[in-house]
Amino acid sequence: MRLAYQVATPEVHTPDVTAFRGDLREGFAQLARLGYSAVELMVRDPERVPAAYLEALSREYHLPICLVCTGEVYGEDGLSFTDARVAVRAEAGKRMRAAIRLAARLGVDVNVGRLRGRLGGGVPDEVALEWGRTALLGAADLAASLGIRVLLEPIQRRTADWARTTEEGLALVRALNHPGLGLMLDTGHMHAEGETIPSSLVAAREHLHHVHLCEENRLAPGMGHLDFPAILGALREAGYDGCVSVEAYQHPDSETAMRVSAETLLPLLG
Repeated sequence: MRLAYQVATPEVHTPDVTAFRGDLREGFAQLARLGYSAVELMVRDPERVPAAYLEALSREYHLPICLVCTGEVYGEDGLSFTDARVAVRAEAGKRMRAAIRLAARLGVDVNVGRLRGRLGGGVPDEVALEWGRTALLGAADLAASLGIRVLLEPIQRRTADWARTTEEGLALVRALNHPGLGLMLDTGHMHAEGETIPSSLVAAREHLHHVHLCEENRLAPGMGHLDFPAILGALREAGYDGCVSVEAYQHPDSETAMRVSAETLLPLLG
């Protein structure tokens, strides 16, 4: 397993984003010094992401990019697949396609977490769910044609109201049964849903392609109470050999969150 850290691209302006936000060269340099071996990108508007510059930084600091995360497409701009407004759904689809093309350029997968949207808004649940499933399948079609996958991320109930748990996420991925669709998991969301995290990781092994690590309080690993030796042990038991990526609030600052995460996790990864 490789340890990654999430880095926000320059068009992300959310002040409390769960990623390093600032000068990209500085971020890559700090991560390399601390012993990280990959970077995950948090994007908002993929067409504005400086892909060539990121590729150059990745080569210079020997930090391959491991995932394109779409969280701030919803978080900052409120775009989703299930919005009652046609124009919003259309823009969400456009951003998703751009994220897929960016990820394919980088040779990595792309996630769908909050971007899938919530139910309600005056639309019957079955209608909104069909919009969401259709959008996921369309994204998976494009991703598969470009040799990558869309990874569905279960999101806890304070933020999402469908595909919230590992079990529900697995059920949806299996029901859609698409080669361009997989699953990723997040320890913070799993804890919030009351899951036994190691057991869920093992149960998801067949479809699991990426993992977010944070504490139960959404802070950096080492600033809470989750059992990361057990979590990483379960991933080994599951035969997982991909990236584990820190996605956490930058408290009290990014430098500290990066350092504490590295000190907590790198000894466990050997």
